[in-house]
Amino acid sequence: MFVIGIIVAVVGIIIFVAGLLRTARANPEDRVPYFGEAKTSPRWTYAMRASGAALVVISGSLLGGESWWWVAGVLVVWLGATIAVIAAHNARVAA
Repeated sequence: MFVIGIIVAVVGIIIFVAGLLRTARANPEDRVPYFGEAKTSPRWTYAMRASGAALVVISGSLLGGESWWWVAGVLVVWLGATIAVIAAHNARVAA
């Protein structure tokens, strides 16, 4: 279950970040808020982010049997990727 949990986590993070990147690209002149909605959201981005988040939660339950360190690591990577995408987009818009 450990390997499946890691695979599910990676797939979930990729899907979530892909949805977030689509939202960032749809707002080339506007900042994407950290908490809240962007001015423009392309079709299916909410579904991509929701399914990615659901896969990360499922991976947490699959990895929870091994150690809580793995669950914490997955959450740190997920949040770090999210913050990095938004920060890079907002820095590009501000420049």
